[in-house]
Amino acid sequence: MAGTKTILTILAALTLLTLLISAQQQTFTLTPADTNTSTQNDAVTLKAKYYKLGPQLLQQIDTLGEDDERLKIQVNLQDDPLLQAELNEVELSSKKLSKQEKLDKIFEAKRKSYGKTQDKVLAKLNSSTYKLRFKMSHSNIVTLEADKKTIEQLELMPEVESIEEIAMAYITLAQSAPQINAPEVWAQQVNGDYVTGVAQTVCVLDTGVNYSHLDLGGAAFPNSKVIAGHDFVNDDDDPMDDHGHGTNVAGIVASTDPTYTGIAPGANIAALKVLNAAGGGNFDYVNSAIEWCIDNRVDLNISVITMSIGVPTYHTCSTSTCAGFIGDGGTTQSISDAWDAGIFVVAASGNEANTAGITYPACLEKCVSVGAVYDQNLGGIAWTSCTDTSTAIDKVTCFTNRCEILDLFAPGAVIYASEIWMGGTSQATPHVAGAAALLNHYSQLRDSTNLAPADIKQALIDTGVLVTRDVTKPRIDIEAAAQELFPTTTTSSSTTSSSSTSSSTTSSTVPTTTSSSSSSTTTTLANSPPTLTSPNVTPIINETGNIFNFTVVYTDAENEAPSFIRVVLDGANYYMEKIAGAYNTGATYQNITIISGVGTHRHYFTASDGTTTVATGVYLKPFVTNTSNCVIEHGHPLPGDWTVDGLETCYPGAFLASHVGDLTISDGRELTLQGATVYLNGTRLIFNGESRLILNDGGVHYI
Repeated sequence: MAGTKTILTILAALTLLTLLISAQQQTFTLTPADTNTSTQNDAVTLKAKYYKLGPQLLQQIDTLGEDDERLKIQVNLQDDPLLQAELNEVELSSKKLSKQEKLDKIFEAKRKSYGKTQDKVLAKLNSSTYKLRFKMSHSNIVTLEADKKTIEQLELMPEVESIEEIAMAYITLAQSAPQINAPEVWAQQVNGDYVTGVAQTVCVLDTGVNYSHLDLGGAAFPNSKVIAGHDFVNDDDDPMDDHGHGTNVAGIVASTDPTYTGIAPGANIAALKVLNAAGGGNFDYVNSAIEWCIDNRVDLNISVITMSIGVPTYHTCSTSTCAGFIGDGGTTQSISDAWDAGIFVVAASGNEANTAGITYPACLEKCVSVGAVYDQNLGGIAWTSCTDTSTAIDKVTCFTNRCEILDLFAPGAVIYASEIWMGGTSQATPHVAGAAALLNHYSQLRDSTNLAPADIKQALIDTGVLVTRDVTKPRIDIEAAAQELFPTTTTSSSTTSSSSTSSSTTSSTVPTTTSSSSSSTTTTLANSPPTLTSPNVTPIINETGNIFNFTVVYTDAENEAPSFIRVVLDGANYYMEKIAGAYNTGATYQNITIISGVGTHRHYFTASDGTTTVATGVYLKPFVTNTSNCVIEHGHPLPGDWTVDGLETCYPGAFLASHVGDLTISDGRELTLQGATVYLNGTRLIFNGESRLILNDGGVHYI
């Protein structure tokens, strides 16, 4: 072990020596740095030297006058060659540190190194020709308001890697908590506390927050709800909303209104104003706000950043292309650092009805992107970018930007929060932020730690209700995500569970009279939780528009009737009625429902005896088909072409061969499944182009 450490130390020293030599060699090439050559060259020569300018800035440089006209620019600087040696030293000396402690050391090393380079560059400039906007600490970037001469001088400095115009961010604007099962999570207790997001702080990057609203603290800033923040637009410590968008977003996250309750009503808000009264702002505001959230994450327990912002003119379906977005003010790097530091980052996919890409920064790999679904039937609605002639709960809105890299859907049309009605992916995004706060609170109560952002993202994806419009993606279901992350629900220190039912046990106080005394005494007896057994749905497979019968057996040892019992189907609650049996020996309940949606549906059963709430696991059935729309080489499907449990089970674009039976393809038949999603033995397969499916019968079927 000692020998390994010695070798690593020697390697680090050699690396440092090499970098020092390199740095010394570099100093001899910096001859143009200190000269203002703008007066020594004609316009043609200067134009040839603009090789460091980004495309938008290059288009504007010649339009600038020689007087005081200025542009907002982002100056990307080269890292000091010694920085990597410092980071190597951090790596060597941090073996016994936690991940977060190690990250803090890395962040601090970068902050000091970047600061030295930034100060060196700024010292060469005439302070009367520019205004400093921000010095970034997670990227080697300074942002300025600079005139033409300053830009030309910067372009010739060897420390300057490139110069870009700062891009603009805009708001993504175009009855929801029950839809995503937030109340079911609020009703759960862990070690005696309800799960509402308490002590979790969500950074809201937007137009500010009206902290004087009763739903959001109702007092001067800071208050009990909006506990911290900053106004980056006006550079002050009062993040008051002068638009309304940010207040609506914050209300969706954490409003305490008893009727229009936020998704995580116990959570705190950090209000970061990055957009002005018109709903726009430069990305250096956005980046500075993210850096603020990273720097304050420990003191304020910041676990989520939500950004209902985007660039209406920019769309991509490639995370690598997205990472090269020009004029980000350092936002791409800061989002990555925030994610690595344990902060769940979420952003709106945008509202331009683009079906081939989503906007920035939602398109980044370490940012969860969110599109919008309707939370109810609103009839036909005309939006700015498109029109939905009909609407329904969980229908994807026409305006949502969507493609394969979109992560999630959430309710976004139309949402009322903090006395403001708004619709858009802006409103869907804070639903996911609130969900993350709830799940982190759950984890804190149970395990005294926050979840990793990647674990929250995966749970929301795994357990969401699948919805389709051009792409198929999950609409979040917070209760189902909690069940996946925390299989046993606990409302006190003792927990009772069975193979089919998760339950939470509390105690009830029952007065009794002793025979030896006329006085009354009180004895605390444990309440036996009810159980749910024999969950069933029949038929497992049927065509759209037919009846499905859901049944479950409710048993309570104290012979108490349930205060409620229901089946939750695709996120919607359906109450059940008793059809047979006694409560203490097992009462059968049923719900008969018509299902029209094609595909695999998700359901579970839940009940309460008034003291304890229990729930079954989540079941991926029934499977609803539409055989008239099958696409098979021979035209309309013939009996025996391909079956699951003896029934034809195809529908446009996908078929299921899991949970319910085996897939059989008759001799001489082929399936045409262009761009299909196939579930085979529990594994999700994607078929695009010229693909093939090999089945257990030994045959190879080309698709």
